[in-house]
Amino acid sequence: MRFRIYYGDGSTYSGPPERTPRRNVIGVASEKPDGGFGLQYGDPRTYYVWHDGGWIGTDLPGLFDYLGIEGAWTVVLQTRALQRDGEYWKLVERMQREGLG
Repeated sequence: MRFRIYYGDGSTYSGPPERTPRRNVIGVASEKPDGGFGLQYGDPRTYYVWHDGGWIGTDLPGLFDYLGIEGAWTVVLQTRALQRDGEYWKLVERMQREGLG
């Protein structure tokens, strides 16, 4: 599944999941089965975890559940709280415009 991670400094990443920079995440664009893409963003208490070939947003209890899966390969991304000012909304518009491209 294709994906693109968006970061608070304006950078993006779409390489191997195990090499994904894990801090300062603003949002995740992920490919959908129909060929489109979905966005996950907005809650600074969200963690993104790599599960079954894609990124899933979860809260703290869900993170602990994920980390407790025996024998599982785990990758966790931490979000960053940003003020919802003009810069934040510019990042959101960019995620919506660019998606996976």
